[in-house]
Amino acid sequence: MHKMTDDEWKAELRRLTAAVTRKRNQVQCERTLAEKVAAKERVKLAESALRKHKLHYYELTGD
Repeated sequence: MHKMTDDEWKAELRRLTAAVTRKRNQVQCERTLAEKVAAKERVKLAESALRKHKLHYYELTGD
């Protein structure tokens, strides 16, 4: 498995944070309840990926 550098880890962190923000903004734009529920599920998945990335810092960077 490829070990990330600290800069690569931070770049991925920024990418994941931006993805969460975009998905949260999309929830507000949805018109129907079904669309809002589906958008909120996508937000939860993105937040989960961000949380895991933060949690596994030492495993990913090897520090």
